[in-house]
Amino acid sequence: MWRSARIVFHPRVLQLAFLLAVLVVIGACAFTALEGWLFIDSLYFVLATVTTVGYGDVVPSHDASKILTMVYMILTIPIVLIWISLIGELIHDRLIGRMKAAKRRRH
Repeated sequence: MWRSARIVFHPRVLQLAFLLAVLVVIGACAFTALEGWLFIDSLYFVLATVTTVGYGDVVPSHDASKILTMVYMILTIPIVLIWISLIGELIHDRLIGRMKAAKRRRH
């Protein structure tokens, strides 16, 4: 197995990825129901929202959807940031470990 796969398959990374996947599907289903969009359009909107890209080409038009969007952003964006931060921390720790091991081998 590739060494980098250890980071991808780290239990916390997988837990957060699973949580995000569930929240994305739930969000897409909610917007499909509230806005009458196709599921693919709802999925596109949700992913653009949680990644903070927000193209603006698909926007909620109902008040309930706008409220859901605000709550959804407050709940999901921090989870995405924590997930990315965790991956960065694992990569950092691995690089520091390699540097220390290389330094010990030289001395």
